[in-house]
Amino acid sequence: MNMRVAILHNYTLSGSGSSTYVLGLVKSLVKLGHHVVVISRELDYEKYGCFGSVFSHDGEGIIPVTPRGPSAGANLAVGYSLTFEPYVGIETHPECRNAAYFSSCSQSVLDEYLLKSIKAVKDIVHAESIEILNANHEVPLPYVAARVKEVTGIPFIATLHGSHIEYVLRRDPIRYRPYVEEGLASASCIIVTTKSVQDRCIANASVDPARFVLIPVGVDTSRFKPRDLNATPLFIENEIDHKPIDLREISNHGPVVAFIGKATADKGLHLMPYLLAGVTQRIHKARLLIVGGGDLLETLLCFARGEISSDSFLSKTSGSAQVVRDYLAHHPAEWDQLLKKVLEQQCVVLGAQPFEIVQNVLSIADVCVIPSLIDEALPMVTLEALSSGSLPIVRNYSGFKEIIIRIKETVPELAPALSIGAETTTLLSDFVDCTTNALEEFSNPQQKALLVQALRNLAVSEYDWQIIASRISSLYEKAAR
Repeated sequence: MNMRVAILHNYTLSGSGSSTYVLGLVKSLVKLGHHVVVISRELDYEKYGCFGSVFSHDGEGIIPVTPRGPSAGANLAVGYSLTFEPYVGIETHPECRNAAYFSSCSQSVLDEYLLKSIKAVKDIVHAESIEILNANHEVPLPYVAARVKEVTGIPFIATLHGSHIEYVLRRDPIRYRPYVEEGLASASCIIVTTKSVQDRCIANASVDPARFVLIPVGVDTSRFKPRDLNATPLFIENEIDHKPIDLREISNHGPVVAFIGKATADKGLHLMPYLLAGVTQRIHKARLLIVGGGDLLETLLCFARGEISSDSFLSKTSGSAQVVRDYLAHHPAEWDQLLKKVLEQQCVVLGAQPFEIVQNVLSIADVCVIPSLIDEALPMVTLEALSSGSLPIVRNYSGFKEIIIRIKETVPELAPALSIGAETTTLLSDFVDCTTNALEEFSNPQQKALLVQALRNLAVSEYDWQIIASRISSLYEKAAR
């Protein structure tokens, strides 16, 4: 059954895992034949190639941006940009630099933001004849959707990603717990992308466990694929020395380890230079590719160029340097020389890059290390790596648990590379050992080909966006009956 669906998202459609999730869902729902409307803070819908008509809402009313076209028939969604002030968000989203933050805004600012959001969604529901709403994050959009439901009778589903538990609910539970509980109580059901998100939500708010539905994130398996051996050269600048490199040639000179994510201490970026040095003690030709922008990027570049010491680099990591220092305590003094050598010769830092470069990096990477130090849902890059035939090296905690189980069941040969626990005192050593074990498994070309195909088959059969979107679509139909 084709439906008229509105997806609510408090951010743009790029720059975060939840934004990538929303964009992937939108594209897949449109392919299923739904009339999809996105209500978000995105100001440039046209660049995504899947939107036809675009409108904005300034808090007073709807304003056409591009002429209304045959969106549903042309496999195109409709975009609505919320442009009103105040805008309230969380610190980790780049588009929120000039916004008020949930963690620190006044109640009057929050009230005004909620009132204008409710009016905008209500106006768009009427204009687009919406049948079902899908509100992303724990707060505030489920609360907004609940208020709209009171007036219009339009049901909604909530999709929880986990970040607003950490950055909103846990930081100010007295203020935000009532919004979370009231919003989720009115939802027809609550989608969680991992069991960890469900557990953290229940631990911080009163929500009936029976109302949760576990549906993992999806991946576009048509775009994330293993390396094309016949691909043309792709030159890009290494930000360490500003020299061009052929990205597709790197894997011809040794195994490739990738880090793709925000260049922050929370995401564990500062572990990567030391991980590379540790891995090269057994895998001498291993190379590290780092992709991502963030507040630690410039400090990393200074370190890689030899402009600052290891101690200076670690001092910028917001108190999470102990993970590295615990590791260094067991290594000899000449470790500094090894570290300098591998950063000069075997490390490539690309900084923030567009989607196409991320695709190409994952296509040549043997493993993708995701050394996150915080509780979070499953990062999108985990499945993007899997679809590319690259093994995600992750901790067995938080949102990673389910994917680790499935990889071990499907590719048992790689189980030794997936044995990193939650303990932080040996965390870097564990990442080094598991990354090295994985690269040794990939060292035989015939064995590697089989492993790559097995990883990709798992992504295609269980996590392809069309499979995930079909499951979500069935929930829309059930809620709208």
